[in-house]
Amino acid sequence: MAPKMRPETDYERWLQHHNPEVEIDPRPLYGPGRHGGFASSHDGSSVVPLLLLFVVLVAVVVAGREIVVTRKRRSDEV
Repeated sequence: MAPKMRPETDYERWLQHHNPEVEIDPRPLYGPGRHGGFASSHDGSSVVPLLLLFVVLVAVVVAGREIVVTRKRRSDEV
Protein backbone atom coordinates (compact mmCIF):
# COMPACT_ATOMS: atom_id res chain seq x y z
CA MET A 1 0.00 0.00 0.00
CA ALA A 2 1.48 3.32 -1.07
CA PRO A 3 1.64 6.09 1.51
CA LYS A 4 -0.74 8.95 0.97
CA MET A 5 0.60 12.44 0.37
CA ARG A 6 -0.22 15.06 2.95
CA PRO A 7 -2.95 17.54 1.97
CA GLU A 8 -1.92 20.98 0.78
CA THR A 9 -2.01 23.80 3.26
CA ASP A 10 -3.99 26.97 2.64
CA TYR A 11 -0.74 28.82 2.03
CA GLU A 12 0.38 26.32 -0.62
CA ARG A 13 -2.98 26.59 -2.41
CA TRP A 14 -2.75 30.38 -2.22
CA LEU A 15 0.73 30.29 -3.79
CA GLN A 16 -0.59 28.25 -6.72
CA HIS A 17 -3.36 30.76 -7.48
CA HIS A 18 -1.48 33.91 -6.44
CA ASN A 19 -1.49 36.81 -8.88
CA PRO A 20 1.91 38.52 -8.42
CA GLU A 21 0.57 41.80 -9.81
CA VAL A 22 -1.89 42.14 -6.93
CA GLU A 23 -0.26 43.90 -4.00
CA ILE A 24 -1.66 43.79 -0.49
CA ASP A 25 -1.89 47.27 1.00
CA PRO A 26 0.21 47.19 4.20
CA ARG A 27 -1.46 50.29 5.64
CA PRO A 28 -4.61 49.76 7.73
CA LEU A 29 -7.73 51.60 6.62
CA TYR A 30 -8.73 53.94 9.44
CA GLY A 31 -11.05 56.91 9.23
CA PRO A 32 -12.85 58.23 6.17
CA GLY A 33 -11.75 57.02 2.78
CA ARG A 34 -10.72 59.09 -0.21
CA HIS A 35 -14.34 59.60 -1.18
CA GLY A 36 -15.37 60.86 2.25
CA GLY A 37 -17.12 57.72 3.46
CA PHE A 38 -15.99 55.44 6.24
CA ALA A 39 -14.87 51.86 5.72
CA SER A 40 -17.54 49.21 6.22
CA SER A 41 -16.26 48.42 9.71
CA HIS A 42 -16.56 52.09 10.68
CA ASP A 43 -20.01 52.91 9.34
CA GLY A 44 -21.12 54.56 12.58
CA SER A 45 -23.95 52.13 13.28
CA SER A 46 -22.11 50.72 16.30
CA VAL A 47 -22.13 54.10 18.05
CA VAL A 48 -25.83 53.98 19.00
CA PRO A 49 -25.70 50.66 20.92
CA LEU A 50 -22.54 51.78 22.73
CA LEU A 51 -24.16 55.06 23.71
CA LEU A 52 -27.24 53.21 24.95
CA LEU A 53 -25.05 50.84 26.96
CA PHE A 54 -23.24 53.81 28.51
CA VAL A 55 -26.52 55.48 29.49
CA VAL A 56 -27.82 52.25 31.05
CA LEU A 57 -24.59 51.74 33.00
CA VAL A 58 -24.68 55.29 34.33
CA ALA A 59 -28.32 54.87 35.37
CA VAL A 60 -27.55 51.60 37.17
CA VAL A 61 -24.57 53.08 38.98
CA VAL A 62 -26.57 56.13 40.06
CA ALA A 63 -29.50 53.96 41.15
CA GLY A 64 -27.12 51.68 43.04
CA ARG A 65 -25.63 54.60 44.93
CA GLU A 66 -29.07 55.90 45.85
CA ILE A 67 -30.07 52.48 47.17
CA VAL A 68 -26.91 52.29 49.27
CA VAL A 69 -27.45 55.81 50.60
CA THR A 70 -31.06 55.11 51.56
CA ARG A 71 -30.05 51.88 53.27
CA LYS A 72 -27.45 53.71 55.34
CA ARG A 73 -30.00 56.32 56.36
CA ARG A 74 -32.47 53.66 57.44
CA SER A 75 -29.84 51.86 59.49
CA ASP A 76 -28.81 55.15 61.14
CA GLU A 77 -32.40 55.98 62.10
CA VAL A 78 -33.08 52.61 63.70
